[in-house]
Amino acid sequence: MVKGDHMTKKYIFGCFLLLMTNLCADLKEEFNISNYWHEGMTWDEFLKVRNNLRRKGLIKYVDKIAQQKLAAIAGLKVPRTYIATNESVPIIDLISPLSSYVVKATHMSLSQGLMIVKNGVNMLTGKPITPKQVQEQIFASLKNRPRKVESWALHHVQPGFMIQEYIPNRMEVKIQTIWGRAVIGEWRGGEPKWAQTAIWGRYDRDGNIKNGSSPAPSWWPKAVAAAEKMAKDTDALRVDFLVREDGQLLLNELEIWPESNWSSMTSTLESQLNAGYRALKTGRPK
Repeated sequence: MVKGDHMTKKYIFGCFLLLMTNLCADLKEEFNISNYWHEGMTWDEFLKVRNNLRRKGLIKYVDKIAQQKLAAIAGLKVPRTYIATNESVPIIDLISPLSSYVVKATHMSLSQGLMIVKNGVNMLTGKPITPKQVQEQIFASLKNRPRKVESWALHHVQPGFMIQEYIPNRMEVKIQTIWGRAVIGEWRGGEPKWAQTAIWGRYDRDGNIKNGSSPAPSWWPKAVAAAEKMAKDTDALRVDFLVREDGQLLLNELEIWPESNWSSMTSTLESQLNAGYRALKTGRPK
C-alpha cells in the first residue's frame, strides 16, 4: 500500500469515528445503555439489554397512540385515524358506514389485536365480521397483554385501540437505524399480507440491494430521510412506514426492540453500535 492510500483510509476512518461521536453526543437518556455496554457487544446481546430496560421514557416509543404524537413532533404524517383511545368507547356507529378500515390494539405487537376489514370481511382470517363483532373483539383486546417475551416498555403501555383508514395497494417499509442513521431497510409491496413476498427487497442506506432482486423504489431516499428524522438522538430504532401508491409516506410503527434478524447486515449493525458507545464512553473517537 502506498503512503497516500494509507493516509486516505486513515482519514476516512477518522471521519467515521468523528461522525459517531457527534451522533451519540445528544443520545436520549432513556436509550443510553453505557452502563451495560461492553466492547464487542453482539446484536443479540444488545437486544436482550434493550428488551429488559425498565425506563418509563421508552414506553411512548412502543405505544401506538403516543407514536402518533411523536410523528407529529417530527413533522411526519400517519394514516387517517378515526379514533384512538384507551377507553371502551362504542364504535359500531363509527365503523358501520366504512367499507374498509384497520383496527389495531395499541399496546401489543406482531399483529396481536389486529383486524383488517374490507367489505365486511376480516382479511386476516378470511371470514365475514360484523361491526358488533369487531367491537366485541376490540373490547376483549383491552383485557389482553403482550406476549411474555416482549419488552418491559411494551408491557407497561396502557391498553388501547385505534381505527385507521384502509390503504389499498400499500407498501410496507421497515428501516433500522443506528445512532440516527439508516443502516438497512426492507420493503414489501402488494396485498393481502400473506402475498407480500411477491415484491420485496432489502437495501442499505444508499439503496444498494442487499437481498432480493427488485431495485430500490424511487421513494427510498425519502423514506431514509424520514426514518432518520424520527430516530434522531437514539442509539437504535426501527422505523416502519406504510406507503401509498403515489409514494406518500405514513408512519406506521416504531420498534425499540426489533426482533428482525438483518442477516448479512448484522455485523455492520454491531460495528456501528459499538463504535458509537465506544466514543460515548471515552468522550472522543478511538
